[in-house]
Amino acid sequence: MLKIRSLNNATTLVKFEEKYLLIDPWLVGDLYHGSWSPYSKLDSLDFLKRIDYVYISHIHEDHWDLETLNLIDRDAIILIPDMPMNIVITRKLESQGFTNIKLIGLREKISLNENTSISAIPPLNSHGQETYRYIEGYESDATNIDTSLLLQHTPSGTSHLFLCDNTPYDTQRLQEEVSQNITTLWYPFNGYAQDYPV
Repeated sequence: MLKIRSLNNATTLVKFEEKYLLIDPWLVGDLYHGSWSPYSKLDSLDFLKRIDYVYISHIHEDHWDLETLNLIDRDAIILIPDMPMNIVITRKLESQGFTNIKLIGLREKISLNENTSISAIPPLNSHGQETYRYIEGYESDATNIDTSLLLQHTPSGTSHLFLCDNTPYDTQRLQEEVSQNITTLWYPFNGYAQDYPV
């Protein structure tokens, strides 16, 4: 059985066959010098000890809050897209005692068990601003860091796309990256990030 629950911002809990995947954990800490805090507060965070997998979509701290991560068992497998800037996440997590960190290739299909697989979808949000203001050859790549997560669940025959912060301004590229039918589409909502189109 597959269960999906949105918790805060991009933080989403996925339960599949007694395993738990937590996407972009941020449930506790105030970030950016106290200017941003979780939109909703949960009564209990005990479930964090049962997390088997964590997916961190990109480097922005509201997608990998250290206070939240420190409540997760160190045996959990941390999955991070293999992109140059994400070495910052890897090093910080290693300094916190996490050892099961796996860099995954974009578009690489990773089996979490015999019924469930995930793939990191490349950034699709580079051209959402006034591109004529970009410094040619620099800003398009530098601002293009947010990945999505595609989860496929064989028993239910479903596919779920978690955009994280990966706004698909280029819908043609989205269709190229995700060729199958999507059962559900998940995107962050925190009441603060006004640039995210609903």
